[in-house]
Amino acid sequence: MTRMKIYVAGPMYRKTSTECHSPKVCWTNIRRAIKVGMQLYRKGHAPYIPHLNALIDVITETNLKGDEWIENFDFPWLEKCDALFFIGHSLGADKELEYAKKLGLKIYYYKVDEVPDA
Repeated sequence: MTRMKIYVAGPMYRKTSTECHSPKVCWTNIRRAIKVGMQLYRKGHAPYIPHLNALIDVITETNLKGDEWIENFDFPWLEKCDALFFIGHSLGADKELEYAKKLGLKIYYYKVDEVPDA
């Protein structure tokens, strides 16, 4: 198998006020996405982890709405990827999943072990 550019899709924002420590982003979700991305990297692939874009919002306080992020930051990168790794459902992750299907990308669900080594 050749090296793939794999987009990591999953929840970023918190669901409840007690679930995460930040008022806006959920660092638990971001850590999980980074860990998945690094597992994909160790398998020889090039992961794209859009959760890291949360730092843009935290640092610059741009306060972009979810659809603005997805359409202007996420979709252009998704178009460059070979596959999508789906961690779990959220409004944004579900939109990314549907767009990846539209693009005809290979979709991997939940288990990094199912992604072949490069």
